[in-house]
Amino acid sequence: MQTMFDDYDPDEHGDGYRNDYERASAWELIERPLLREDSLANSLTCQGKFVVCHSWPRYSRVHDAYLGEEIKVRGVYNTQAEAEETLAEEREALGGDDESSVFIWRFTPALPLPIPAPPVQDEPDEIPF
Repeated sequence: MQTMFDDYDPDEHGDGYRNDYERASAWELIERPLLREDSLANSLTCQGKFVVCHSWPRYSRVHDAYLGEEIKVRGVYNTQAEAEETLAEEREALGGDDESSVFIWRFTPALPLPIPAPPVQDEPDEIPF
């Protein structure tokens, strides 16, 4: 299938995609963005709540390519016992064999960007004092 795109010239189309598969994936994500409620789950966890989430992979309807992972908040609870009870019920409803798709959200803070070190001065004559 890729052989029909060997002579594909991205400059002809001007949109920056290398083939029609990339174009279809991008348009599908524009039409229906990924459902990501992880920021909501993080904010609720910071408030001391226990959040039960459900995640699943999303594939393209056009060519079955992996587009990303969708995350939905299924419930917000005040105690961990309530969250674990709901977690067990959700896993049982899904058949009980897939433990990774339903889980209790753990807060994951964003890592700070690294600060670049100042350049080392080779010549001692360049010291400003």
